Amino acid sequence: MVNFYFYLYRTEQIKGTDIKLFYNQLFDLTLRKHDGTKLVYSRDYVTKLSSSELQSVFECICFLSCKQKTFFFSEYNFIELVGKAIKFEKLDCSINDLIRDLTTGICFICREGQTYAFLHTSIPEFFGAKFVLKHVGLTGLMKEIIDNYQDYINLVTYMKTIDEKSFLLNFLKPILDENIDYFKSKRVLDDIYISSKLYDKNKGSGNVVKIFTLFDRSIHPYIAFDFKEFIKPSMKEDINKKFKRGKKTKYQFFWRPRRKSSENTDEIEQSENYFLHERLDNIPETTTTATRTETVARMKNEEFKAITENYSQRCENIEKALNLYILRLEEWNNKILKFQEVSVEDLHFS
Repeated sequence: MVNFYFYLYRTEQIKGTDIKLFYNQLFDLTLRKHDGTKLVYSRDYVTKLSSSELQSVFECICFLSCKQKTFFFSEYNFIELVGKAIKFEKLDCSINDLIRDLTTGICFICREGQTYAFLHTSIPEFFGAKFVLKHVGLTGLMKEIIDNYQDYINLVTYMKTIDEKSFLLNFLKPILDENIDYFKSKRVLDDIYISSKLYDKNKGSGNVVKIFTLFDRSIHPYIAFDFKEFIKPSMKEDINKKFKRGKKTKYQFFWRPRRKSSENTDEIEQSENYFLHERLDNIPETTTTATRTETVARMKNEEFKAITENYSQRCENIEKALNLYILRLEEWNNKILKFQEVSVEDLHFS
């Protein structure tokens, strides 16, 4: 990856900060060159596939990898995955020939003994996003992404980078339609709780304050994550103001859990270990994996009270931040409506 970055920066002045251009040029580079240190030469592929066919089947493989939640494969599973991609793209080539082109021609996947792995996790996530954007009309595809968002967090981020319009219309719109009223009605304030059970203003140390957000069951993780990052600074301001002698504040957020999958458990674990040096946990440390029933019981035991329960619990900074967040959601919604209003009539000349 360092060689690729160095070559693109040196020869074509492409910076790594221009993510879309960087990865698109990266694929073109692998089609034309061996790496950033060698001269251009014409590469022959044993599959005899065109550049566009190679890119399409590679993008399909990348998406299937993201869907399986692993970028590290046994030989058997990689053969199966490549076979599915060939069938989907309706290509006339053998599995073994395509694997050879993928590992010796398009050098984003390397073979190590009886296993295969991507060079970097960002590669399948970016090109998997391109696959999704090309096939947004495929039955069940966007539902898969939306329903299992926590398995596709980085892929969705790349979708927004590559094609914001398609991201807004096909991913964010259905989520916003189901979630915006929860915030506009300010019901979310009823779901933010504070526990001061372990707080004693007469103590000089050891005081702990807990603040917990128990999102409504309908709230999508994409919105929950976004709101969490948006509201947390205001939560800190209110806690520091109300509990001046507090020494520690614990923040936790609970939302609808993702669907559990038992497929490829071993390879998912191997993949996480293999890429440990470059991956970050998608689940923020301020979350809980307990069931909703367990969470409600714990909140009762620890004497959590909603910030709307009485006047003394009110948190002005949180309420102000919520108003700003509602504006944020409305801006997204207006942007979506603006894209929806575009028609072929706009292309007519007077």
